[in-house]
Amino acid sequence: MRTVRPVDAELALKMGLDVLPGRAAQFHLQLGRHYHDGGRPGPAREHLREAARLDPRTEPEVGKVLRQINTATPGCFSWQ
Repeated sequence: MRTVRPVDAELALKMGLDVLPGRAAQFHLQLGRHYHDGGRPGPAREHLREAARLDPRTEPEVGKVLRQINTATPGCFSWQ
């Protein structure tokens, strides 16, 4: 099994935003998860919020990841 580098995953997800605009909410959700997993809470929050804005059905998963960021991120994002 081939291991995908984080930069490859990021590029593929960003390409998905361009190629499949009708699925943008899912790509934003995945980018949010990706950035959160990579220790980048700022961009994660931006993409997660965009996912929820584009498709309210993503809200349960968006909320879950945002709660993780708000409670477990050294950057203290809980005030935002």
